[in-house]
Amino acid sequence: MRKQWPRKGRLEVEVYQERKSQVTNHNRKYERQVRACLEKYNGLEEEWGLVLDRIQEEFEGFQAQVNKLKDNLPLGKNLAQLQGTSRREKDAA
Repeated sequence: MRKQWPRKGRLEVEVYQERKSQVTNHNRKYERQVRACLEKYNGLEEEWGLVLDRIQEEFEGFQAQVNKLKDNLPLGKNLAQLQGTSRREKDAA
C-alpha cells in the first residue's frame, strides 16, 4: 500500500502549498502597505512644499515691513510719531 500512496510526498506537497499561500498573502499585504505609505509620503511631501512656500512668502512680507519701519524711524520728527512707529513694529513682531 505504501508504494501506491506515499504519505511522505503527500505531506510535503500539502505543507508546501499551504506555506506558499501564506507567503503570497503576506507579499500582497506588504505591497499594499508599501503603496499606501508611498502615497501618504508623497501627499505629505507636497503639503510640506506648500507650507514652506507660504512661510517664505510671510517671511519676505515681514522683512519688507521691518525694513519699511526702519526707514521711517530716523524720519520721526516728534515723540508721538516715534511711539506710533514703535507700536507698529511691536505689532509686526
